[in-house]
Amino acid sequence: MTESIFKQICEIQKKIDSIGKNEKNQHQGFNFRGIDTVYNSLHSLLSEFEVFCTSEILDERSEERNTARGGILIYRILKIKYRFYASDGSFVETVVIGEGMDSGDKASNKAMAIAHKYALLQMFTVPTAEQKDPDVETHEVQGSAKKIQDPSKPTDKQRKMIWAVAKKIWPGENTKSGLENVCNSLEIPSTSSELSRKQATMLIDALSALNEEIEAVK
Repeated sequence: MTESIFKQICEIQKKIDSIGKNEKNQHQGFNFRGIDTVYNSLHSLLSEFEVFCTSEILDERSEERNTARGGILIYRILKIKYRFYASDGSFVETVVIGEGMDSGDKASNKAMAIAHKYALLQMFTVPTAEQKDPDVETHEVQGSAKKIQDPSKPTDKQRKMIWAVAKKIWPGENTKSGLENVCNSLEIPSTSSELSRKQATMLIDALSALNEEIEAVK
């Protein structure tokens, strides 16, 4: 029986307010949408409509990555199934991937938090009140105007490479969310307009390593 959980999710969708990227990373200066904000926005509605979820880790893997300064980062990838229940026992399930990177013992925590955040955002189609991501569209212009490249920003080649590798790893509708997960793990902005050239290099290295790992197991 699934009718009740379907109805309750739709009722929550009617009432949930938008959640923008209103929190700011103090180190890199980019804005993000934190898991705590998502919890605070949904908690009262989940309680009101008597909906809760459980989680089950279906698969996990980890590896060590070297930082630019010679340190070690633990990189964790968790495949997690979330089951959303209504009070009558009816439920629906969703499976998401969470990725986390940390120099200490928080890589799994970060991966689980990111996975849960996106499970909630996608299950309840939470509005984000954002403009389109700059990578979504490009514009062709006529004329011979010379383009001036900001040396602190990613090059056009870097932007194209980031998007091309991300599309290869996460084809279709999953490209943007997969790319954002990796950026959150690296604690860098998830849009090219906010990235520095150095951060773009870090992102390309991380995506290339992930793609090589995926290709190796095919």
